[in-house]
Amino acid sequence: MKVRLFNKLFFAFVVIGVLTAVIAELLIERHLRRSLVSQIEMEMASAASIIALMPIEKIMERGNELSERTRSRLTLIDPIGRVIKDSERDETDLDNHLHRPEIQEARLKRKGVSMRYSQSLQTDMLNVAILMGDQRQPAGYIRLSRSLQEVNNSISTLRKSIMQGLLLVVFVSLLIALLFSARMISPIR
Repeated sequence: MKVRLFNKLFFAFVVIGVLTAVIAELLIERHLRRSLVSQIEMEMASAASIIALMPIEKIMERGNELSERTRSRLTLIDPIGRVIKDSERDETDLDNHLHRPEIQEARLKRKGVSMRYSQSLQTDMLNVAILMGDQRQPAGYIRLSRSLQEVNNSISTLRKSIMQGLLLVVFVSLLIALLFSARMISPIR
């Protein structure tokens, strides 16, 4: 009876420890992902806001350079949604962008953000659009897009460290639980 009670107590501690570690890892990963995406979004919005201050002709002329400096795909969109400059694709191959979520939001709030899965690139993309000009008479939109692969890579790298730390905590907790269980059971005959 003593051994069975000890095993039950110890098994309960193991289950609680493992569940705690898994839940902690999921919460940490979710918070980390949100923080990294938010930081990238702010960086992209700042860059797009600065680019939006440039004359359209300069953006057309220096679009590829601006794309490299912002580490993002740059798309210049006219007020009716036609792509007039894209740093990665031929503008004539692209459809109207007016109904894209980030453009619709930028039309209403001056800045729009969306995250979508790209079928062609097979990765999540973060899109930030900034309205150029006045809301009543927009000159167009600047949209920057960036793959979130760097976020996924950072999280994968950190996940190993986090899991190692959590497993160490669980192991130490299990040693304490082992001693606690043995002490609890020892007075029982």
